[in-house]
Amino acid sequence: MCRAPAQQATQAPQAIQHVRQFSYTTELLAARTVVFTCLLYGCLNIVQPICAVTCGTYGKIVWVTARGLVDVRIFVLAHDAMHGALSRYSEVNTWVGKVAGALVYVPYDKWRWQHLHHHVVSGKADITEIDHGATTYWTKQQWVSFSPRKRFLLRLIRDPFVFFSIVPAFVFFLFFRVPRLRKSSRPNRVTGVAFTNWFKLTELCLGTWLLGWPWLWWSVTATSIATSLGFALFHLQHHVNQAYRKATAQHNRTDAALLGSTYLKVPACLKWVTLGIEYHHIHHLSTQVPCYRLQVNAMNLPLQDVGMM
Repeated sequence: MCRAPAQQATQAPQAIQHVRQFSYTTELLAARTVVFTCLLYGCLNIVQPICAVTCGTYGKIVWVTARGLVDVRIFVLAHDAMHGALSRYSEVNTWVGKVAGALVYVPYDKWRWQHLHHHVVSGKADITEIDHGATTYWTKQQWVSFSPRKRFLLRLIRDPFVFFSIVPAFVFFLFFRVPRLRKSSRPNRVTGVAFTNWFKLTELCLGTWLLGWPWLWWSVTATSIATSLGFALFHLQHHVNQAYRKATAQHNRTDAALLGSTYLKVPACLKWVTLGIEYHHIHHLSTQVPCYRLQVNAMNLPLQDVGMM
């Protein structure tokens, strides 16, 4: 990883002005992105029985891998819609986000609240809540104050094998299935979880009835792979050394975006999967840049060496 904080600080105003030029939607590009994603998802499900019968083990590996990558794309699409950046129409963003999220087990309203909270507190060191998008969760003083048992459990959860395999499956398959039943919980978060559970259960039952039990096991396996890939992808987006952590009084949103987010070098053959989410420093500068404009935005961004990985 390489960074140049001084250079970033001097060129930050130019970067902000540049990014704002791309913070607008185009309905044709949005429709093309959604339709292409639907075609990928639908075609893969349709050809699954053929792969199961004619291609054997290698066909299963190829199908599960491809479907897992498409699931990652669907999640990124739901993320874009959640920010209201996909289309100029709020209803389109809402329903694309709800359906795309449900396809990958993510309740739109529940996750939307958590993710928007991440954008508000990203890089703030004195917040009491956990920023789920951060790499450094606690300060040294906070860590020392924890009991040995709590430190052991936290270290266990953050173990790479556990964090990138068991934790993603727990979050997507179990945690997202249950709403937070608190007085402060808004009704739409509860009904949103119910809608996601109903939608996904209906899809799994219908798919199993039409395509057979092998489709169900292949589909769940593919989503399990996608959850691990998604966890790794989103974790790396803020895996910056030194991590940007400032008290609220000294916190600067632009510095948090440029010094606390990364630009991931994704191979060209996988850019159809990530939909530009690898340019995360741009996303944190402006969440209104659509996924279909992130790459062209980054190519002309007047900054160099932005937390590159």
